[in-house]
Amino acid sequence: MDTWGAVAFIAAGVLFLALGAGFYVSQRKKAAACTARTQAELLRYEERLSTNTNSDGHSSTSKTYAPVLRFMAGGEEHTVRCIISSSRRKWDVGEYIPISYDPMKPSAFLIDGDNGHYIFVVAFIAAGLLLIGMGVWWNGMSGFADRFGSIGM
Repeated sequence: MDTWGAVAFIAAGVLFLALGAGFYVSQRKKAAACTARTQAELLRYEERLSTNTNSDGHSSTSKTYAPVLRFMAGGEEHTVRCIISSSRRKWDVGEYIPISYDPMKPSAFLIDGDNGHYIFVVAFIAAGLLLIGMGVWWNGMSGFADRFGSIGM
């Protein structure tokens, strides 16, 4: 086994860690800027379809829903769509949802109590650690083969 495989795994792991950390930092900055609070009306859900095809050529389609909200900020009405969508509809259309928004940029908002976006942070950091671990293991196996010969490898 060569060490380039280990380097590739470790580099990919570091990339995933950096993406996860970057997303975490951007969400913390957004949360710090969203100091104004109000109630937003859920106008509708925007459907998003995603089609996946497996190696056998079979495809499946999944549907997720992104809330579209309306609220007043600075004397103006704002209609915004959530970036994150879900496979279930968490609220009823017409329901009022507590949000925090950036008074300087009302299109930047967070739904109070909804931490779903942190799933991406956890997933990217976990994937990064897994890839780094695989790279370290790969490098260790390469060193093992160099020292003891390729027994059954």
